[in-house]
Amino acid sequence: MAAGWSRSGREPLTAQLFVTTPPARFAERRYAIRVLLEEFLGQSVRVQPGDLDYTAITCADSSGVVAVPDGLFALPSSLWLTPGSLPKEPVAWVRPREFLERQILPFHRSPAIYEPAKTPTLPRTAPEPDALFEVPMDLFGGTFFMLTRYEEFVLRAMDEHGRFPASASIAFRQGFLEAPVVNQYAEVLWAALRKLWPRLRRPRRTYSLWVSHDVDSPFFVYRPARARLAALGLNGVAGDLVKRRDRRLAAKRLRAIRSTLVRGAPGDPHFNLKRVMQADEAFDLTATFFVMAGGGGPFGAPYSLCDRNIRALLREMGARGHSIGLHASYESAEDLGALRTEWRALRSTLTAEGVSQEPRGSRAHYLRWFADSSFRQLDQVGLDYDSSVAYADHAGFRCGTCYEFSTFDLERGEPLGLTERPLIAMESSVIDPWYMAKGHGESALGVFTQLADQCREYSGTFALLWHNTRLLGADEIGLYRQVLESCS
Repeated sequence: MAAGWSRSGREPLTAQLFVTTPPARFAERRYAIRVLLEEFLGQSVRVQPGDLDYTAITCADSSGVVAVPDGLFALPSSLWLTPGSLPKEPVAWVRPREFLERQILPFHRSPAIYEPAKTPTLPRTAPEPDALFEVPMDLFGGTFFMLTRYEEFVLRAMDEHGRFPASASIAFRQGFLEAPVVNQYAEVLWAALRKLWPRLRRPRRTYSLWVSHDVDSPFFVYRPARARLAALGLNGVAGDLVKRRDRRLAAKRLRAIRSTLVRGAPGDPHFNLKRVMQADEAFDLTATFFVMAGGGGPFGAPYSLCDRNIRALLREMGARGHSIGLHASYESAEDLGALRTEWRALRSTLTAEGVSQEPRGSRAHYLRWFADSSFRQLDQVGLDYDSSVAYADHAGFRCGTCYEFSTFDLERGEPLGLTERPLIAMESSVIDPWYMAKGHGESALGVFTQLADQCREYSGTFALLWHNTRLLGADEIGLYRQVLESCS
C-alpha cells in the first residue's frame, strides 16, 4: 500500500556546487543553503565563508556565478532574534518569470519575505558573456525564516493553549499561508542554476498523501471495570445535562453506556480504529497512528497502554502495515523528562507486543509546539521526526513547504538530527466554527483539495490529520472519503 513522504530519488548527483557566503551567521546560512540545494534540489554542495556581501554559487567544472543577495543574515547582530529583525510589512511580491526570462514555474508571483539589504558588490568582469546571474530575492534568509519559525521565537504570541496562532503570522497577514513559499524559492533557485548550467539534473520526486490519526480518545465511556464504567458514565450524563446543557450529548452517552455494558470496548463509539484502518486501506493508504503514553490533568490520556484492547489494536496496526508514533502529552511540550518517559513507555510497549516501528516519530497533543525549545527536546529524546508544526486555527503551510526537512535549534544556533514532516491540514482546523468554519460540505472539500493541489505542483506530500473521534457521523465519514478520493 502507498504511504510515506515524497523524497528525492536515488539518481546520481550532478557536478558539485560550491557556495561562498559572507562570514556572519555562517551556521544559519549553511543550514538554509543545504536544505534548499541538497535536501530539496538533490545537489552535491560545499559551503564555505568568504569575503563577500552576497552568496555566490559556482559549478565545479563550469564557469559562471549565480549571486543571491543578503537580507535577514545581513542585519546587525544586535537585532538577531529581536522584533527589529522581523520582515517589513507589507512584503514585496516578485514575479520571478520576469527576471528568469519567462522560464516555466508552477506559480506566478512569490513574496520576498526579506528584501535585499543592499545591492551586492558583484564582479563586473565575467570570463564569458552571460556568466553572471543575479537573483533579486533573499532566498536563503526567507527559507531560514520559514523553516525555523523565526518570528514565533521572537514574538511569543499565544492562544489559550500557549500556541502561536496563525493570525499572528506574517504569512497569514500577507496572504501566503496557503502557498508553499519555500518550495517556490527552491524553484526560483533551480531555474537560476539551470540558466547558467543547463546540464544540471535534479532527482525525481512524486506526490504523496500522508494520512495520520491522533488517538486522543479511543474510548468514549468504556472502562475495564463495569461498575466504574457505569458510575463515570452516569456522572458524565449528569454533567451533560446540568453543566453543558446538551441533551443530545447526554442521550449519546447513555446509548454508549448501554452498548458498552453489553459488548465491552467494541460497543464504545470511539473504539472505531479498525474501521479507520479499513477506510484508509480502501484507498490503498497506510496511515500513521499517534498514540498517547502518559500525561495527566484535564488534557491527559484517557486510556492506558496497559489496556489489553489498546495493545491488541497496536498489534493489529503493525500487522496491517500501518505506523505508530508517539502522541506526546499536553504537559510534555514543556517537560523534557515527561517526554522522555512517554517515549520510553511507548517503545517498551511496542517491543513487548512485537511491533517494529521505523522511523520513530511524534506529534504533540493539541499541536503544542514551541519555536524556542520543541525541536531540541525532541532531538534529545532520540526521535527521528516530528509532525507538529501546523496551526490549529488555520490549515496551510506554516513552515512554507510540503517537503520534510532537517531542523535547526534557533536558541543554540546549530542544526539538529531531527526531521520535521510539516502537517498541512487538520480536519478540525477546516471544519470547526471557531476556526475556518467550512463545515462538512463542498467548501471544506475545496480547502483540502486546494492545499493538496499545491503539494502536487511541487511533487510534495500533503500531510493530513484526521482524528478517529471525527469519524463518527455520516457527514464526517462522507467528507473524509471525499478528501481521500480527491487528494490521493
